[in-house]
Amino acid sequence: MDLAGSGLLPLVLPAGTEVSAGIIPVSALPSSTSVTERGDGGPGLITAAAVGEYAGKVLPEFTDKSGRPVAYELEYAVAGQDTDRKNLESTVFRIMGIREALNFIHILRTPALFEKASGLAQRIGGAYPVLYAVVLLLVISAWALAETVLDLRLLLSGKKAALVKKESDWMCSIENLLAFAADHGSADGLLKEAENGFTWEGYLKLLLFTLSAEERDYRIMDMIELNLMRRDPEFRVKDCLYGMHAEVTARSGHLFTSLGITGPYKGSVPSAFGIRAETVRAY
Repeated sequence: MDLAGSGLLPLVLPAGTEVSAGIIPVSALPSSTSVTERGDGGPGLITAAAVGEYAGKVLPEFTDKSGRPVAYELEYAVAGQDTDRKNLESTVFRIMGIREALNFIHILRTPALFEKASGLAQRIGGAYPVLYAVVLLLVISAWALAETVLDLRLLLSGKKAALVKKESDWMCSIENLLAFAADHGSADGLLKEAENGFTWEGYLKLLLFTLSAEERDYRIMDMIELNLMRRDPEFRVKDCLYGMHAEVTARSGHLFTSLGITGPYKGSVPSAFGIRAETVRAY
């Protein structure tokens, strides 16, 4: 409980990390000033995946160490908060929830891990069956939390953490659990990168799938506007042309009439004819 109550970022950030102090003027950005409700069901899966890939390529995140005034742009696309710190904390919290649930399930489904958790619970409260069940849940929860902290340390140091773990991916033993709670700073020696895992950016792109298309797209647009404003302080997305409907009407003379080669039909052929063109473009 003390470990969980000490705050998320001190638990998971690499030693010596300074969190960006970036501030995002959310109330002045397109997601607050220029939202137009979608008239359809939103983009399909392939389009959503393409937007996520685009966001991952153009928006820096924590491990990129971009040094920009707003450094955690991809985290903003996920969380939509008004400071870099809040966006990082919110994103860490969301990934922690996902990872702890998956790690809890992994302990339940892996006989060797469940047997060790059960053995510890038996030693603590085995004389009282009701107490044993409660202690077992607490042990598994604490163990899953410790493993989750290690997962996040891997991710935030630029390494990969498995999404669904194999036994070989597990890092925190039951013997390490109490030592980890007493001095979580010594736990870096337990870190083990998963070859086929996801990076921090990969987890963020997964979180983008949990957002509505409107939330995701407008937050990405917010960051595009902020970056363009660094070069042109007057730039605003709301002042840009985002659609056009044009109609053009003209009259054109007949080629053969103007050359005088239409013969006896010359007087009956109109000297000009009308042309009308219409086009619509929008994004």
